[in-house]
Amino acid sequence: LLYGESHFTPERFASVLQSLCIILVALVLGLLLSRCFDSQRARDNFTKIANLVGIMLFVLSLFVSSNRSRTPVWRQPVARHLAIVLPILCAIAITLCVSSIRLLSLTKPERVSVIIEACYQNPGLACSIVLSMFRGQDAGDAIAVPILYGTYEAILLGVFCLVMYFANWTLVDPSKVSLCEAIRGNFQHRAAHFVDQQALSEREMHSVS
Repeated sequence: LLYGESHFTPERFASVLQSLCIILVALVLGLLLSRCFDSQRARDNFTKIANLVGIMLFVLSLFVSSNRSRTPVWRQPVARHLAIVLPILCAIAITLCVSSIRLLSLTKPERVSVIIEACYQNPGLACSIVLSMFRGQDAGDAIAVPILYGTYEAILLGVFCLVMYFANWTLVDPSKVSLCEAIRGNFQHRAAHFVDQQALSEREMHSVS
């Protein structure tokens, strides 16, 4: 809608709807497959396949930007980089403040999860929509934005996760679990323990008061 009628033509609007429909179908199929294959190993394998497809789409986007763009992604002006980085930093800071409100009673690992879920946007979705909407040099120019956004959000959220890991805000204790093990492993089963531990500490505080 920001492009106006001269750029956002009915054909391009139809391309956006087509991309969204494909994504919705993929989500439904994913949920159904996850329910049919009631196995954590199968789900982990599907996750690996999805990550591989995402990497392939990112490589394709770089190819489009380098071969069709008037200004390749690595030659974008500094102002555009700042316009992409600042919203990510603001989103992390604001979400951290909101998730830390005591009324919400969120544990530290839950706050980290909320921040990642709220601040991480899917650049693959944006790239697929751009490739379906635009052609030629227009596609090369437009795809630079999701490429830069995906790169910066991966870097910034990656640094945020490292800081939270060493600050002991995650589901693993850095003194007991190495960083490599924390990245490779799946520790979601520990979430219930953190919630129970927080509830116990709150009851102890109420009893003391």
